Amino acid sequence: MIYRIDFIDNTNFTVQHSLSLADGLDKIKINADKIAGTSYFAKEPRRIEFECFKDTWIEEYILSGDYELDRYVSQFFIRLYENDILVFHGIIDTSFVSYNAKTEVVSFTCYDYLKLLSKFSEARMMFALLQGYHPGYCFGYMVQQTEYLSGLNLDHIWNAGWSPLVIDKTDLEILKFEWRQLIYRFINWNGDLIIQSGFRTNNFYTPEFRIIIFREHHEWSSYQCKVYARTYRFYNHICWHQITDMNVDTRTSVYQEDEYNEMVAEREDLLADYYSNNDWLEQNPFNFEGRNYSFTLNPEDYPTSGIQNVTLRKAVQYTGNVIPYNMYPKGFYELGGEDTEIFSVLKAALMLHNLTLISEPNGTIKLANKDEISNEIVTIDPADVVDFKKKRLNRPSPEVSTLDCLLGDTNAIKEVVKEYYADFLSQIWEITAIIDNLSKYSLSLFNQIQINGILYRITEIQRDAKADEYKIKAWEL
Repeated sequence: MIYRIDFIDNTNFTVQHSLSLADGLDKIKINADKIAGTSYFAKEPRRIEFECFKDTWIEEYILSGDYELDRYVSQFFIRLYENDILVFHGIIDTSFVSYNAKTEVVSFTCYDYLKLLSKFSEARMMFALLQGYHPGYCFGYMVQQTEYLSGLNLDHIWNAGWSPLVIDKTDLEILKFEWRQLIYRFINWNGDLIIQSGFRTNNFYTPEFRIIIFREHHEWSSYQCKVYARTYRFYNHICWHQITDMNVDTRTSVYQEDEYNEMVAEREDLLADYYSNNDWLEQNPFNFEGRNYSFTLNPEDYPTSGIQNVTLRKAVQYTGNVIPYNMYPKGFYELGGEDTEIFSVLKAALMLHNLTLISEPNGTIKLANKDEISNEIVTIDPADVVDFKKKRLNRPSPEVSTLDCLLGDTNAIKEVVKEYYADFLSQIWEITAIIDNLSKYSLSLFNQIQINGILYRITEIQRDAKADEYKIKAWEL
């Protein structure tokens, strides 16, 4: 097997230095290309290690430390060729470069471009698009900020045919409040009890739910009014965020006309938006872009002779696909200018849509759908399958705290996603196989293969050049 390492200038991609086995290139190790074991939706950066003898170029441009970018990243890329076929393109992590003065051997550790994303994971930006952000934008912004902070140019693509994940729910309770406790503060009064609720779409392209409870009370020479009004916006389809908190309890000391008029004016000013925007009142259920929001008030929800018969809890219910095509990250929409960590938003996008990132052999970073099955099928001759084992996939669901970067109360969406992945993983058969003959098959991560008429998706692959074979793990489709 013939190996070659090229050191590439990061600005014009010209070869600056080359090493071959004749130059002392030795102990080449290439780790398996695979999905990360701890965060199933992510992919581990691919790593290669190698050794060589120190020469004039390596001493000047590597060991001197004078040609480095931020975060211990060398100004030079490396490319590994196997029989003149490019199998790896990546960065040199100079924090792992070591030199043995006795043997004059230099040891290198290199990673693909995915490592750069984690190296600059603290990058932040203001997410403020009214329509939210789809995964392509989340991916592009992370690459853009990594380029800016590292000074490198990163090729990246995402499949234009990508479609959002669909997890349909019916009558999912997404907003619950203590209804009986809420009504209790109004029951021992005379006067009309006014309760209004409904939905509308606000200018952030998200549904809005409002509820208002109002009552006036006259007692001897004094006058009192109570108002309870709340506005909730549902970002990310089902993550509610409370926008308005209106809780008024005002009382006149005596029933004097000027003080009474002042209270009425204050109340009317406070409720002007609720009474003037009749487009939202009593719209139940509310349909928005194929999703349904509903809130029901029954006769028993209005107290008559006591509170005991009033419903304990009320809820806004949701029917439809709970996975948002466009996501709203925390920050701007609730605080009016707060930056959010881009890497966290990207990881949430990957989890929500069963996506992952791949660094291809030429260095291009690609956003890919793990559930996508439209690519070409590679049929494996059963005679080339040296070893084959099959078992149920035993991997825990990913940590759903990844979704905490999304705006609103994420409890409902986290439960839905956790349930989805638990079901998704429990249905998967995973194979471990050894496939002979590297030259006969060109296989890489997420390729679709067929063995004995059954389709599989490769989730881990290791080339063994000496044995002339692939070691793979794959999911049955």
